[in-house]
Amino acid sequence: LLPGHDNLLISGTYSGLVKYEKKSDNTWVQRSKLVGFKESSRFIEFDSDGNLWVSHGYKGLFRLQLNAGADTVLSVKVIGKDFGLASNITGSLYKLNNKLLYSTSIGVSVFDENKQKFELDSGLNKLSNYKGIFSPKTDSKGNLVYFENGLLHYAVPETNGNYHDNTTYFKRFAQLPVTSFEHVSVIADTTLFIGNEKGFIGFSKLFKQKNNDIFNVLIREIKSAGGKDTTFYFGTNFTNEKTDVLEIPFSLNSIKIKYSAAFYAAPEKTQYSVMLKGFDKRWSAWSENSEKEYFYLPPGEFTFLIKAINVYGFESEPFQYRIRILPPWYRSIPAYIIYLVFMALMVLVVLKLIRERLEEERKTLEKKQMAEIKQRDEEHAKRALIAEKQIIKLRNEKLQVEIDAKQMEVVVKNKELASVAFQISMKDEVLTNLKTKLEEISEKINVQARQHVKELIKQIDKDLNVREDWDRFEIHFDQIHGDFIKRLKQEFPELTPKDLKLCAFLRMNLATKEIAPMLNISIRGVEISRYRLRKKMNLDTDVNLTDFLLNK
Repeated sequence: LLPGHDNLLISGTYSGLVKYEKKSDNTWVQRSKLVGFKESSRFIEFDSDGNLWVSHGYKGLFRLQLNAGADTVLSVKVIGKDFGLASNITGSLYKLNNKLLYSTSIGVSVFDENKQKFELDSGLNKLSNYKGIFSPKTDSKGNLVYFENGLLHYAVPETNGNYHDNTTYFKRFAQLPVTSFEHVSVIADTTLFIGNEKGFIGFSKLFKQKNNDIFNVLIREIKSAGGKDTTFYFGTNFTNEKTDVLEIPFSLNSIKIKYSAAFYAAPEKTQYSVMLKGFDKRWSAWSENSEKEYFYLPPGEFTFLIKAINVYGFESEPFQYRIRILPPWYRSIPAYIIYLVFMALMVLVVLKLIRERLEEERKTLEKKQMAEIKQRDEEHAKRALIAEKQIIKLRNEKLQVEIDAKQMEVVVKNKELASVAFQISMKDEVLTNLKTKLEEISEKINVQARQHVKELIKQIDKDLNVREDWDRFEIHFDQIHGDFIKRLKQEFPELTPKDLKLCAFLRMNLATKEIAPMLNISIRGVEISRYRLRKKMNLDTDVNLTDFLLNK
């Protein structure tokens, strides 16, 4: 309505503004189209100064100044940042408690005429969560009715400027308004008219249904699911007071349960939650589906629990119904009797088989024991033979050790004999050289001294002719080599003492260069002596003299 004129109103159109006049018969007629503004004008409101505010869906907010006749727009002001709004934000324009209200995606702002600026309203924004509200209206008590996201809300003001949301009674009307064209009107504080595609929905605030009254849920039908269509239960009363357990054969263990709630306000919005105790682990999510199927339930007893929540958010008491899935035929009493008889027969058969098996095992054990005894005897004989071989081996090893020790002893004594022989030969050589030197000196000294030298030379000759050292050597040699020299004398009597010495040295496995100084001859002399010795022994040329003497 035009301020100060109850018979004039301004209406917005897609191409500007139109003025209407009320006739005496209470009908409205178009008088003129306002000149000077041709923008789409969905939301329009007058302020206290008579200015007309227009909200455009894309271009934002405008403030228009009209002439006195309200048929011409004198000026157009684009409302933006200088009025506290973001220039690129569009919204919806309303009037609430005689104040301009601009609702956008970033919040709800109220125009302060003193400051000439829009400011965010904390109370309204707490209601809308900064998503905007639509078509807000209040009654004389300040109670607020508005739309948000297509849902009708009802809020009661608080002393701190905030609002308490109390939309319970409007939930059944939630989806009735036309989307993006929501509208509600408050008539005489007791009646609301809500715009709808088919007209208006009237709601009297004086009528208050007892939405929190206890309401019941009931099972309408229980039937088989899947192949065979069999009905087990069909609800016949309101309270479902059934204490018997519903028994279902195992062959029909897939079932469908239909249920409903005894609440008739917006029944299509009633939601249900169910749980089959003993099968499900938790309650199902709330759903408007009024039936539930279970497939291949195992044998046993289950309790079907169901609860409902109505459109106003009130929840019913859970209702329970017991169901027993009977065991299959192979778990029935007759089947168990057959099983017992069969098991008894099986026990008898098993006992017989066990006795036969034990007898067979006894015979097998006897054979095995005989075989083990025979095997032990063979192993004992084998071990005895091995032990005997080990004893022989140890004896041989001991004998070999003794032989090796004997041979080592012979080697050591041969070395000692060689050392003695060498000392004897060296002594003779020294005495011979000493005799030669003394003879040379005797020619150069006086008679008295020469006489003493001659006596000394005689003593040296006497020592050179003494066989005591070689006789002792011969005795020790025969002790070591088993009367070797004695046997040679008996077998070859033509051998001279020098030949016997050479044989002894060869028996000791001495080299020619070692023998030469012991015999006081040259290496060539040793070779000649060896040749003569071979002839005296009549040895063939292919016989090694040293090997012959070593094996003698």
